[in-house]
Amino acid sequence: AMGAYVEFCRWASTADMTIEENYRKFCEQMDVQSFMDYIAIETYVNNSDWASLYLNNWMVWRSEVIDPTLERADKKWRFILYDLDISSGLYGNHDTAASYDLLSRIEAPWNDCNFPAMLKNLCKNKEFLEAFYNNYLSVIDNCFAIEKVEVLLKEYSASNKEATQATDHRFGRSWAADSYDGEVENLLNFFRNRPKY
Repeated sequence: AMGAYVEFCRWASTADMTIEENYRKFCEQMDVQSFMDYIAIETYVNNSDWASLYLNNWMVWRSEVIDPTLERADKKWRFILYDLDISSGLYGNHDTAASYDLLSRIEAPWNDCNFPAMLKNLCKNKEFLEAFYNNYLSVIDNCFAIEKVEVLLKEYSASNKEATQATDHRFGRSWAADSYDGEVENLLNFFRNRPKY
């Protein structure tokens, strides 16, 4: 399956996406909503351990057969979101800060599975570019609205604080005991400040 994805990605990164037939072919093989959501989330939270000069922490999947009775059993490629630990202002890195613009910096020039090149190529298609732009705004407004983030992050951090501190202690570290609440506040500050950029 990986060979098929590499072949698809190479084609989608270089085909003229201003030609309607090529764009339709792309849409037949890729879950476009999944792709747009994936890029929007990864770049909005500034995951610096993902697609800057090399590709890391990414996965795709697709069903092996088409089965109209099963949702998503359509043989379209979909991305899996995971491993966002170096993002959202954590660790004080400049490239995870709320002011950093990861979207304009994603690239992986020597990788066969170059979805950043695929994105840049797709943005030459007016229909995709408009859909991507509108979807990006929707992800910001619906997933990362500070009112939602504050409630969910406070609930999650409160319910996991004790277990996190116990795990930290078990492995002889003091991060959770010393700065757990401060790190939660750093996350909240990232999402409070991110819309400005």
